[in-house]
Amino acid sequence: MNMKLDSQIAIVYELRNFFQYTPVTIRILTALYEEWLPVEKNKRLLEEINLTLEFLIHSRRSWVKKLFSC
Repeated sequence: MNMKLDSQIAIVYELRNFFQYTPVTIRILTALYEEWLPVEKNKRLLEEINLTLEFLIHSRRSWVKKLFSC
């Protein structure tokens, strides 16, 4: 079992809760994804980064829609 990898995955998941940092979180995770992509051992972490990016981008779009739909 790889505790470091599991911890990294949990941290990436928790980034979803810090909405005020969404723009920088998206930039950082995108850059890390590109940097870590060629390494097979990062597969689980890359999957979590993708899921977190999708969540943050979708949440951001939903928030903007709500803001301008009034």
